[in-house]
Amino acid sequence: MTPEEKLLALLPELTEEEKDRRTREGLADVDAGRTIPHAELLQWVKRLSQPS
Repeated sequence: MTPEEKLLALLPELTEEEKDRRTREGLADVDAGRTIPHAELLQWVKRLSQPS
């Protein structure tokens, strides 16, 4: 299992309606240019999982 898959496994299960709403919101963000590079996201997640 990849690190990304392990992180996804920790998320709560969503209803189909919630998945659809979040997908539409995400697509609107992409259309508006509100994105970050994948590598930057992974670095952020790794920092979250490190002890303070």
